[in-house]
Amino acid sequence: MTIIPLLGPKGKIPILIRDDDTNFFTKSNMLKSIYSKAWKDQFKVSLSVIPYQKAINDVCVPPDIRNLQKHYSIEDNEELCSFLKEMIKYNKIEVIQHGVSHDLIDGRGEFSKHIDGKSENINRTINETFTHYYGSLNNDYYNKNRKLGFESYVNIGRNIIRKSIDINPILFVPPFDDISTHNINLISSLGMIPIYGQSNYHRFFRSSSVPNYFKKYFARKLIKKFANMGFIIPFIMSDVDYYDNKNDQGIKLHFPRRLKINPISNANKNAEREEESSQTFVKWISNTISYSMIHRTPLCILNHYHHYFYDWNYDFITRKNLFEQWNQILDLLNKIPYSWKTTFLDLYQRTRKIKKINIARTGQKITIKSGDELIEEISFKVDK
Repeated sequence: MTIIPLLGPKGKIPILIRDDDTNFFTKSNMLKSIYSKAWKDQFKVSLSVIPYQKAINDVCVPPDIRNLQKHYSIEDNEELCSFLKEMIKYNKIEVIQHGVSHDLIDGRGEFSKHIDGKSENINRTINETFTHYYGSLNNDYYNKNRKLGFESYVNIGRNIIRKSIDINPILFVPPFDDISTHNINLISSLGMIPIYGQSNYHRFFRSSSVPNYFKKYFARKLIKKFANMGFIIPFIMSDVDYYDNKNDQGIKLHFPRRLKINPISNANKNAEREEESSQTFVKWISNTISYSMIHRTPLCILNHYHHYFYDWNYDFITRKNLFEQWNQILDLLNKIPYSWKTTFLDLYQRTRKIKKINIARTGQKITIKSGDELIEEISFKVDK
């Protein structure tokens, strides 16, 4: 007989909503349009914030700014920062650091390779951001004593978030969900909690046995495929990861079983195709919810607010089909009879306590002991 402690209080399913790419160009009304209903239903939204957005050729940057190669600090968007601080105050959101500049290096995310490595291309790109940021401070001490390294680079983002939103960022999501094992270890060594994918797709890009030119080719192909498409992606969390005391590095997310249909919303105006794909995400996430209800597995829904305003229409939602699906998904999540609407930090802290539980069986006697900290409302799953 196997006894496994469940992560949610009273055995409830942890439900998380994550939205990536909040940056200098984001307007608070965009976030309100997408998440007002979620907040009304007591969901908490984890916003992955890009602190020092670089104007690259990517959909997270408005089209008239793309390819300017300039840097835009979120602290210069005072209206957005005031909104974020207010929402943190009322426990409606949590802020996650989403890389530093969200730049692409060799077709991949800025944390995909060793920042302290010998690659000239990486050092040149990272050093450009580093030099631009410390040069903008107009501080002789920094300019004379600055030393490029992994920690100092990450601290660009941490410092900006501290100054602009009045919090010390603890959680970290890599841009494009692309981060090397080496950099996962370094993020953890800084006292931060990395949130990263652990599916076959992610292991492929982290594998040292896969040649870099293959990774570069597939990364560019994926970015090109998904860049202009609106999508909503579910993730689940594995028991194997969360009850493994040997590995305490952050929060690992897994793709659930995919449907045979392509989980991409319709990007064109063809009415027939739109009708065919109108329930794609709803079906995929409905199946994932059913799985999570059986196994009491934590469930995370990944969104990108700017997909709903494609291509950066500030006045109204342009992808109405996608928005309709999003509202249906919210209704499904809200109808789960035993859910815990939580944040990554609260889930991580509870998981750390649960990992310290020791379960021993001697004959007919079962002994369950917790660690040094009190764990409230704990439940267990038994295989018999």
